Amino acid sequence: MSFQAAIQFTEKGGISKEPVEGNNNRKTTTFNYLEIPLNILYKIGSPKSRFYIGGGPSVAFGISGKSKDGVGEYPITFGKNNGSEFKRLDLGINLLTGYHFSNGIFISFNYNSGMNNLL
Repeated sequence: MSFQAAIQFTEKGGISKEPVEGNNNRKTTTFNYLEIPLNILYKIGSPKSRFYIGGGPSVAFGISGKSKDGVGEYPITFGKNNGSEFKRLDLGINLLTGYHFSNGIFISFNYNSGMNNLL
């Protein structure tokens, strides 16, 4: 077993269908975060090459974003005191699995689910 912490740039967002002129009722929203996952890993295999699986909590800080509809593109700001509609902090749960090759290269699959309501 081992502990793994990281700092990652993560892009989150989605597409919603709302009554928006000129864009087939589509609105896309994109959020950019700096995310810090704190994972506990369980490793199986030899010391040089091994499979691993793990998970743990994560903390993400909103740094920028944009919303786009049929009319235009609008920047998203975060924070309580500047009139923003979105909260900056997102707490989540992180799951990952992967393989560490003997030459030092990793291949990893990661899933993160935010737990906070950002509105």
